[in-house]
Amino acid sequence: MSLSVRKYQPLLFSTLSGLLLGFSWPEIGNFPWLMFFAFIPLLLLEYEMRNLKIKRFSTKIFLHAWWAFFLFNLITTWWIYFASGAGMVLAVVLNSLIMALVFWLYHKTALHLGEYKALYSLFFYWLGFEWVHYHWELSWPWLSFGNVFANSENIIQWYEYTGVLGGSLWIVAVNVFLFVLLKRIIYQKQKVTQNIPLLLLILTTFIAPIIISFSIKKPDLSKNEKIEVVIVQPNIDPYNEKFGGLTDVEQAQEIIRLAQTKLTPETEFIIAPETALPRGYNEEHITDYEAINILKEFVNSHPKISFLIGISSYKFYEPFEEIPETARQTPDGDYYDSFNTAMLLNKNGIQLYHKSKLVLGVERLPFSWILKPLENLAIDLGGTTGTLGVSEHPYIFTENKTYLTPPDTNKAAFGPVICYESVYGEYFSEFAKRGANVMAIITNDGWWDDTPGYKQHLAYAKLRAIETRRYIARSANTGISAIITPSGKVEQPTGWWVKAAIRGNLYLNNRPTFYIIYGDIIGRLAAFLASIMIAYVIARKLNTTQQRLKMER
Repeated sequence: MSLSVRKYQPLLFSTLSGLLLGFSWPEIGNFPWLMFFAFIPLLLLEYEMRNLKIKRFSTKIFLHAWWAFFLFNLITTWWIYFASGAGMVLAVVLNSLIMALVFWLYHKTALHLGEYKALYSLFFYWLGFEWVHYHWELSWPWLSFGNVFANSENIIQWYEYTGVLGGSLWIVAVNVFLFVLLKRIIYQKQKVTQNIPLLLLILTTFIAPIIISFSIKKPDLSKNEKIEVVIVQPNIDPYNEKFGGLTDVEQAQEIIRLAQTKLTPETEFIIAPETALPRGYNEEHITDYEAINILKEFVNSHPKISFLIGISSYKFYEPFEEIPETARQTPDGDYYDSFNTAMLLNKNGIQLYHKSKLVLGVERLPFSWILKPLENLAIDLGGTTGTLGVSEHPYIFTENKTYLTPPDTNKAAFGPVICYESVYGEYFSEFAKRGANVMAIITNDGWWDDTPGYKQHLAYAKLRAIETRRYIARSANTGISAIITPSGKVEQPTGWWVKAAIRGNLYLNNRPTFYIIYGDIIGRLAAFLASIMIAYVIARKLNTTQQRLKMER
């Protein structure tokens, strides 16, 4: 009996795919193994509808795919609602539409090129889409399939070679091979014993990455140089205190007070969270502010210590300077940029890095050359909103100087990663490529209340540690501050909504991983092949249309 002839069966199939995808996710269901089956109901639905050729089947396939991915996005990222209800709706609806479009491309390929070519194309389309989703104007890679293993770090140690897209490839491959097996059994009435080679392929594809992961020797950096850090979690309410309830001076004093509870004579770095000092500071006159001078006085009395802390800052442009498109204009006609900034302050001066991977709708307006007039509609989460300025490249913080290229030093060279940037594996690895031998992630994470959001954000940091094999010091305003080892182990995690400070050692590592050197090579190749496949489908469709028109004549 056909699987789709019953009235509600297509809806049941698409719903099942959405639920399997959603409940596989970290901090939602935490059942990552569900991902290896999640695509199968949707693939079976597409196969049935395409072969039965019911009325408007292509449109119905798209709608069912959208419903599956809508459920996936809603189940996994509903917590965005606590920061912005409108932002949650936009993220869920738009991202599910984009995912449905990718699946619809697979359907159209099957329609014009045949099913087996389409199954090959699904690899290219999905992995190419995930790679593009890291780089384009509507970037939102939170739900890249390979992220699903963020809490299963023992089975993905090979991410140091492939990055997250290697995990996505693994998931798509198992789903496709299982679908082919089920199709043969259900529709072609083949016996399982007739498909022994395919069964072996499925088993090998599933098990081999796990075996490889356990065979990879986890890095032992215990003989390397180390630094002692103190990580501060000030737990200042972002809604009621950070951007108005407490002054920046009071917040600076609270951060110092917490840090002093853990200081030892060996401490070299204090790390405080994103926008820990939320007032807008003019970078040209940054030492004129009382809160900055409080930190300066502290490091002057502790000359061994460097303070890595998040601030909000801005810069005015001189008339002769090139004005970036992110710049804003004052009523007097002057141009300036606002920044979400990481600052390193020590006895040698001040170093600054501007956050470059910005949160869509909060810190960045997509397609700004078109939508610039709508910038005032940016979601206000306190502090600076609208499209922010960025640093052109990742910068490296060292004791003496900010570097664009690898510094000539055996001392700590920090990659200062700000919040959302830690979701971007290839960008994160750029810090290491430029010489960072240890990493800091500074974030707020207080916007989402006690939901899966901040826990997922921490889990993704484990992926970055494995990809780069770097120690990470993670400072959150609230949420989870911790030290993350190069194998993805979380040490000394703090609790939610508590003031805390932790002290630990970070071991320096200057060796590049394969992923640091080559980045998302899987995604780049997939995007290239996907573009060729799409062009081939279009050409085939045009040729078919021309042939039909000739026959009609």
